[in-house]
Amino acid sequence: MELEPGQTLSTNSRSRILLRRGEERIQVGPNAIIALPPERYSRKGKTLILQQSGTIELTVNKQAQQHFTVPNALLVCSGERNGFYG
Repeated sequence: MELEPGQTLSTNSRSRILLRRGEERIQVGPNAIIALPPERYSRKGKTLILQQSGTIELTVNKQAQQHFTVPNALLVCSGERNGFYG
């Protein structure tokens, strides 16, 4: 299943979601809501994820050029794995 711009995903207290793209992963924890913004907000080569509530854990590839930013989040870093709490 592919996610499309404008879609929202949510979990309940007993569920999780694992999203994968190659080696990169997003683990969405219980009671979380994330959204992919509408296509008009997209930029080529960038993935924008809006975390509205709950916890997500990201595993991202390291690259020479900055490709990963987190505005306004509580961030816990451990190597290439990063946890965000909303």
